[in-house]
Amino acid sequence: MSRRKRLVICCCTVALAVGATFGQSLLLVTPGSVSYLTEAGLTQTSSTLVAVSSNGVPLAFDVATNTSSGGAWLSADATSGTTPRDLKVTINPKGLGPGTYNGTVTLAAAGAANSPQTITAQLLIAATNTMILASPTSLQFSATAGGVSPTRQTVSLSLSDGALPFSNSVQTTSGGNWLSIDTSSGVAPSNVTVTANPTGLPVGTYKGTILVTVIQAKNTPLLLPVELTITSGPGPQSGTLHVNPTSLEFQATDGVAGTIEQPVQFSSSGQEVPFSMGPITDSWLAVTPTGGTTPALLHVLVTPKGLVAGDYNSKIVLQSPGSTNVEIPVHLHIAPLGLNAFTVDAPALQFSVNKSVGTSGPAPMQVMLVTSHFTVDLGVRLAAKQASSWLAVSPSQATVSPGQSVQVQIQINPALLPGGLSQADTIVVSAGSQVQEIPVVVTIGDGTTPQPLISAPAVTLQTVHGEYDPDEKQFLLYNAGSGAFNWTVTHTENTIDVNPVTNASLNPKESQLLKTALTALVSTLEVGEYPAKLIFNFSNTQQPIELDVHVDVLAQGPLPPRPNTAGLFLGLPGQPSQTVTLRSFVPTPVNFKITTDASWISVTPLSSQIPRNGSIDLAVMEIGRAHV
Repeated sequence: MSRRKRLVICCCTVALAVGATFGQSLLLVTPGSVSYLTEAGLTQTSSTLVAVSSNGVPLAFDVATNTSSGGAWLSADATSGTTPRDLKVTINPKGLGPGTYNGTVTLAAAGAANSPQTITAQLLIAATNTMILASPTSLQFSATAGGVSPTRQTVSLSLSDGALPFSNSVQTTSGGNWLSIDTSSGVAPSNVTVTANPTGLPVGTYKGTILVTVIQAKNTPLLLPVELTITSGPGPQSGTLHVNPTSLEFQATDGVAGTIEQPVQFSSSGQEVPFSMGPITDSWLAVTPTGGTTPALLHVLVTPKGLVAGDYNSKIVLQSPGSTNVEIPVHLHIAPLGLNAFTVDAPALQFSVNKSVGTSGPAPMQVMLVTSHFTVDLGVRLAAKQASSWLAVSPSQATVSPGQSVQVQIQINPALLPGGLSQADTIVVSAGSQVQEIPVVVTIGDGTTPQPLISAPAVTLQTVHGEYDPDEKQFLLYNAGSGAFNWTVTHTENTIDVNPVTNASLNPKESQLLKTALTALVSTLEVGEYPAKLIFNFSNTQQPIELDVHVDVLAQGPLPPRPNTAGLFLGLPGQPSQTVTLRSFVPTPVNFKITTDASWISVTPLSSQIPRNGSIDLAVMEIGRAHV
């Protein structure tokens, strides 16, 4: 099957009206907006030349880009200039999922009476296989010649992936304009009310069509047949029950959170009649309302949470005194989730516990991130594989939105650790059919031997493709035992370095500050993530400790603000507080706010502003504890 690719670049020129005094210079920008329509997974960029001029003397101007979501997908080829000149505005969809993204390019000239001028930008990304879905897929109306109009019906419109604009239109093959809808455009998912007006029509059958258009969908336009039947005699026997549609099909994906809904039109021939709902034995199926008077719009709800991939069948029974019950078969198909719905940022969890110092104070804890790459909300479950009493995982389940992450706390209770030099278990992270296991290893010390600890669970270093940014992170090596040890550290990749690489001896309760940084060879790497390790070896019987280093090469700058520290030990002897430097790499001031979920941690300041291309120091200290 060939893959269809669509690329539409839409630009419109706007006339900028200003109320300037005669003789004042004006900043003129054409076009005033740019837009780009593409498909998810395509990386081709779109560039538009914007003419920047003035009606008087040349004007110097500054350029700034801003996006409301999606990161730095909008850029300009200059941050300043002098009129007249052309400014190239580029839209880059790489790495973005389906959806609509908005941004602006602002031009400011101190000498212009109408400064600043803003160019609006919009990026519209459609899912590769987006399909228009409608329920029901056809409509039937019945009326008596010269009688009243039949009950209006509702069509539920949705998409197989995401939310996109749609447009509707109707057409009939005979009878004139008897078919109408209440809305001609909107954003799916949405409901459309359909009306059939038999006024003036003779006995017969009339056919029409509703056309639903979504530019990005593969099956556009979707055609919904509509039939109006007009009879001369009385309708069916009073009290006969009717439903539309007569059966329901639901599609879901294993592990996906949320509820799926479809409408059902329920009516009776002749007079209105009361109805009630028969018992539903399957917990994944529900209907509202469960009773009332015809005509009624029923909402059928399916919640597939907890169900594995496969096919499920149930039914809805509608009943009314004196009428034959109506059964609506319901079929639910749950497809397997796949292997790339989520990732876990915690390749290994290592703890060192010294049982001789007691068990007071907060339990040792590490945090891992579970990130969703799915297109809708994802239900994630977490548990210890061996259900070890000394290991706690919180939360045990979570709903993660597309592109978002949830923090998971892994805690060790030293009081419940059994004897021995080490213990191990596994954290099982699952969503539907995708399962990932994260090992947890606890080294148990009794205080009579050296006990090396590293303050960082992992280190992340970032740079921009083609550039050499000597990004650097610091962390501590600490001796929590009672005996000294010698140590050395090596690195597995030549794109990183570490300093120092050895120490003659690290005594009990002493710490060594280490720094790892990128080398100039990082400028040769392509865009992507590159794993590396720092391997610590010790002079005693301690096993080597491996520290994971993630090298991220970004497609374009500027880099986000980042701290210079990968991890801290608080409460070290003679060190009441630790200093963390927060650096910014953007040409404008950056406001920040810090939160912590631990009441025994104090950070000063909690909020402030980082100067443009500058830094600010944070003081981090421990409250109410006298040990590490």
